[in-house]
Amino acid sequence: MTTAMREICAVIRSGAWRRTLLALEAAGFGAVTRQRAYGRGKQGGLRYGDGPEGIRLLPKWVLTLVVEDHDVEAAVAAIMTANRTGAIGDGKIFICPLGQTISVRQEEHSSADMPLGALS
Repeated sequence: MTTAMREICAVIRSGAWRRTLLALEAAGFGAVTRQRAYGRGKQGGLRYGDGPEGIRLLPKWVLTLVVEDHDVEAAVAAIMTANRTGAIGDGKIFICPLGQTISVRQEEHSSADMPLGALS
């Protein structure tokens, strides 16, 4: 029986990635991917370009980690604790089911609660 896996993507403030990583590591989640992103939510963002056509974006980080289904709550709690200030722009967390994972080095396949064909 394979354990269901979830992908957690957290969009956080650019200055919060280090404390988020430390909180995740303290909670037992050491495998994290970090990507630079630019976006905006309710806070509006900074204006790039001249005139009213300018684009408003803010620098952010997107952290991605894959956890077993029963670990989602702990991982989310660590992210929330590290990022919640109560102000607009604290971030957003997305949780998605994973159908299959493949280890490139070991060529190990693991499928969870969704068959690969369901992804297309």
